[in-house]
Amino acid sequence: MQMSNINYNKQRYIELLKLKYLQKKVLTSTEEAELNKYLYVLEETLDWETKDQYVDLLEQFLSGEINSFTFSIKFKERNDLNTEAFNSLKANFILLSPHEQSKEFSDFISEIIDFCYSYSEVFELDLPQETRDSYELKFRNFMEKIHFKIQKVLNKE
Repeated sequence: MQMSNINYNKQRYIELLKLKYLQKKVLTSTEEAELNKYLYVLEETLDWETKDQYVDLLEQFLSGEINSFTFSIKFKERNDLNTEAFNSLKANFILLSPHEQSKEFSDFISEIIDFCYSYSEVFELDLPQETRDSYELKFRNFMEKIHFKIQKVLNKE
C-alpha cells in the first residue's frame, strides 16, 4: 500500500525505531528521513482513527451547541490526546495500519488546529465587538468550508 509517498513497511519501521530508541544508534540522514516519514504516517493514522471525535466537535460548533472558544479548546485537547497516544505507540513499538484517506483527513485537522491557535490569539485581545463579530464570522466560514471538504473525504471511505 502506498502511503504518504512511501511504501509502508512495518518491519522496516520497527527496525528503525529500535535502532534509534533501544540501541541509541545515530541514524544516517536517509534513515532518519525514512523514520520521520513513518512517524508522519502514524500521526495521520491516529487522526483518521479518531475522526469521529473530530467531526463530532466540528458539528457541535456548526450546529451552535458549542461556541468558537469552546470548540477551539476542545479541538486542541482532542489533538493533544492524539499526541499522547502517538508518543505511547512510538515508545512501545505499536503499529497502526494506515488508511488511504488518513493523510488528506489529517491535513484538514492540521488546518483547523492552526486556525484555532491563530484565533485564540485574537480572542485574548481587547477588541471592539464589531471586530470580534468579524473574526467570529471568519471562523464559522472557515469551519463550514473545512467541514464540507471533510465530508467529501469521508464519503470516499
